[in-house]
Amino acid sequence: MYPGVTLDTGLRLIYAKITELFSEAYNWDPFPTEVLAMLEKEIRYCKDITLLECSWSPTGRLLYCGKFYVPIYSPRRLYLI
Repeated sequence: MYPGVTLDTGLRLIYAKITELFSEAYNWDPFPTEVLAMLEKEIRYCKDITLLECSWSPTGRLLYCGKFYVPIYSPRRLYLI
């Protein structure tokens, strides 16, 4: 850790950065938002993703097979994965 940064503070900084990156990626890639809208409307079929494997996270993000869906946003995708 860096001098003067506790583990709790470090985790908060990491969480804030991840939240920022996800927001940026969701703004750039409309696909996860479209899938969440399909789930809300109870649409049962999508040619691009298996909706049965999709769900909402408590933070409002798309989960696929129980894991966060990382939007296709090249500048930040590596950081999110």
